[in-house]
Amino acid sequence: MNYKVSVVTPFHNVDMDMFADCKKSVMNQTIGFENIEWIIVVHNCKPGYLESLTEMFAGCDNVVIKELNNEARTPSSPRNYGTTFATAPYISYLDGDDSYTDNSLEVTVREAAETQSDIVWFRREVAKEDPNMIMPMATTLWNNTQKRIIVEKDNWDDEKMFSGLFGFATSYLYRLDFLRTNQLTFSEEMHFGEDFLFVVETCSKAQRICYLPQHIGYHYFVNGNSMVQNGSKTAEMIIKYAEGFRDLFTTMRNYGIDAQENAQIQCGIIIARFILESPQLTIEERSKIKEILGRDVSSMYLLPANKNFDAPSREMMLRMSQDVILNPENPGEMVLRMMLNGISEMYRILQDNADTDFGRRYNFKGINSILAFQYRIPLTDAKYYKSLVQLQTRVGEKWIFAAEPIHRYFQTATGDLVPSTPSHSRKFAECFSSLLKGKKNMLIARSMPIISKTNDNAEIDTLSSAIAKDYFSQFFYIGGMQQAELSSPISTYFKQNNEPDNYRDLISDALMNTEIEQIVSMNTEELLKAFTLLENNWQSIVEQLPAGERKDEVKRILSEGFDTPIVKRLWPKVERIIAFGAGELYESFNALKRYTEGIPHNHGYYFTEETIFGKAVSDDSNMFECIQNYNVYELLPVAAKKENESLLWSDVTIGNSYFIVVTNHAGLYRYKTTHIVIPCEITPASIKFTIY
Repeated sequence: MNYKVSVVTPFHNVDMDMFADCKKSVMNQTIGFENIEWIIVVHNCKPGYLESLTEMFAGCDNVVIKELNNEARTPSSPRNYGTTFATAPYISYLDGDDSYTDNSLEVTVREAAETQSDIVWFRREVAKEDPNMIMPMATTLWNNTQKRIIVEKDNWDDEKMFSGLFGFATSYLYRLDFLRTNQLTFSEEMHFGEDFLFVVETCSKAQRICYLPQHIGYHYFVNGNSMVQNGSKTAEMIIKYAEGFRDLFTTMRNYGIDAQENAQIQCGIIIARFILESPQLTIEERSKIKEILGRDVSSMYLLPANKNFDAPSREMMLRMSQDVILNPENPGEMVLRMMLNGISEMYRILQDNADTDFGRRYNFKGINSILAFQYRIPLTDAKYYKSLVQLQTRVGEKWIFAAEPIHRYFQTATGDLVPSTPSHSRKFAECFSSLLKGKKNMLIARSMPIISKTNDNAEIDTLSSAIAKDYFSQFFYIGGMQQAELSSPISTYFKQNNEPDNYRDLISDALMNTEIEQIVSMNTEELLKAFTLLENNWQSIVEQLPAGERKDEVKRILSEGFDTPIVKRLWPKVERIIAFGAGELYESFNALKRYTEGIPHNHGYYFTEETIFGKAVSDDSNMFECIQNYNVYELLPVAAKKENESLLWSDVTIGNSYFIVVTNHAGLYRYKTTHIVIPCEITPASIKFTIY
């Protein structure tokens, strides 16, 4: 057969359900499956895989299945082995847990032929096994409005060709004769980065490369067990990775390619993280890594920001590389302090709001340290912001304290208005959504009518009402899929008038549902109100329930009284109560036990109008873990006599009491709250505290 393209797939114990998607994507190619030579190399697999694949492709003459067993632990060896059997003019590499888009090969083969290119590059879309996993970079510096960009050997553009994470070999189609003539193969000595080395060497030898910025040809699945996602490594592994990266940087320089950005990515994001997440490493082992990468790291300098990396990211990669790798005795001391204290987030907030009235007055552009931040910007409070808020709400001014539009003001119990931007508000609903997701919930919450509209076109609302509204509009349905089950219809959660809310309708709906697994509310005060209402009015509530066995059962249970906890008797499948009940809400939390005793209680998130301070570490625990990478926190000792006594998390004393001072994405800068916390445990990985 004269195939149009060969596809080589290294296959190592791939999940067969995932491989089914891979197979389907190849067989459905618009170029025609009969025009594809698919070479699958079964590499170091457990027994049974070879037989399964052979049976799966019985009768498919264009599928070549080869077995390879050796000591190699990377895809390089099976890729090289598979390439030796290729016969088509062009070759592409497809991993067994990934897939092609339908027209991937048709487009790339056509472009390669029309442009007479040695290599064709195309885009990849990403699916993560877990949404919290590290996202592989997808952006490039190419002009995305162009469908085709041709790069000749004498007009290279290093900045675009080798920027970001360019080195995925599966994002390229190669002319097979070009690879063979130049004896280009994947390195079988490198333990990580062999893709990057292959791309560097192939692009360096190519006479012409065709880039397709708009063609999405590859579906990349990010596995939780992949090398990058799983940070903890043995010393031997990290040393091998470091040696491979050193060889990669050297090769790039030998070809006249600036290795600076790539070195900072590999050293600052990967090697430095491995060192920090592998506490078993000895000083001698970390010194060995320094010896290997020291030359490259020592020559690093701060790169300018671009679309791929903003200024804080650039600085963090540089600091991670130098502070961790060049400091084997105490790796990452400075970086860990920065991460712990949210200094990178500080830079981001200042950068985003530098052109506001607040930013210009206090010269946000000139602040390049936490000390300068504390020196230049005064400690503020609700009184300080009152007149500024009035200029926006009453006059209609904008950009006083936040560049992002203020779309809402949260009204506090004292009547103050706390500004909120869309990104600030969204985080509340996102966190609340995580408490409900995947469960059958009795949700006691309500979105109230808008209190009023301001002259800067924002709405005034309470925090709990806004969270409920944003949850239903942004997180209840995602991609057309319902994320949680609720005991009441959605419309029930939206109040249509300004009458006091007693949750009678939500209670009635829940009484008819025997499958409830969680009872969730913003706080224990609301739950207590709902269950007190049930106790005081159960007879009239039951009378209005639909007739049937469940109504009779509910009536029997409630008629037995409330001297023993009622929740487990009404809903035997309830696994957890989730409602904030710490600090000033402790009395309502305690009173709630009359109805919920014996069921695990989780305090959920510590929400305040200013921000989300923390999340409960576990059920039946009064300890919270600080939400980092979203705000900048300072802590002011309760007994402080001066404003300049505010401290960072790394400087507080365990067991002492502190007011929280917050800087957030809604334009509050060094804002002293009335909330008091007591630090309990502080490590580079987490900050834990209780609420006074």
